[in-house]
Amino acid sequence: MKAGIPAAKLDALDAYEECPLFSERERAALAFTEEVTRAEGHVSDACFLRLRQQFSEAETLELMFVIGYQMFVSRFANAFRIAPQGFSDGAPRLTVEAEMTPRSPLAGAIR
Repeated sequence: MKAGIPAAKLDALDAYEECPLFSERERAALAFTEEVTRAEGHVSDACFLRLRQQFSEAETLELMFVIGYQMFVSRFANAFRIAPQGFSDGAPRLTVEAEMTPRSPLAGAIR
């Protein structure tokens, strides 16, 4: 992998809490990311405390910025029917027909 993350670790992401390949710092960051993205932005006090035990205030802010940016990019791409770039194998993909079908009359006007 270009970022130096072993394939076995990427394959184990679904089980990061139990997997010995992940450090406590990584587990805290992944748990925080899950809560931000899956709970409409609500992060439990326990999750935030766990994160802050591993990350400084500046690091926490930077992590939240990266999570928020990625959420924005994902929603933007979905809204404009931008096809995935191959970084998320296994994720649902749009069909060619869906990619070419504008969602509204305005969709074709935006270039």
